[in-house]
Amino acid sequence: KKKRKKSQARNIDAHWLTSAEDVQEWEAQDEVREERKQRKAELAAWKAAKQADRGAQQALQGNNIQFSSALSQKSKDVLIDIAHCLTIETMGTKAELLKAIQNHFNAHQHLKADAHFEGLFNT
Repeated sequence: KKKRKKSQARNIDAHWLTSAEDVQEWEAQDEVREERKQRKAELAAWKAAKQADRGAQQALQGNNIQFSSALSQKSKDVLIDIAHCLTIETMGTKAELLKAIQNHFNAHQHLKADAHFEGLFNT
């Protein structure tokens, strides 16, 4: 028996435009698509710039930061700083970062007494 190949879905953007109204509607939809594409590109550029800024700040600060107050109260940016100091993955949602940091501290109990991190646990 021959195996059939699964056909892949294809996005075909073909239209039969039969009236001036159809042309206007299609042009309006095309404009909306272009605006969405532009906003998406702007958002990606903003995120890249923010990430570069964050990297520059982390390089300036080095590992000389002393953290205080509970981990659960920290913003995502501060959690990223903590993860960076612990040399663990700094990408993901706030919940993923928090879980990764907590797991790291549970696996390395001695870090809870480290001057940089003891304020996170002695509140």
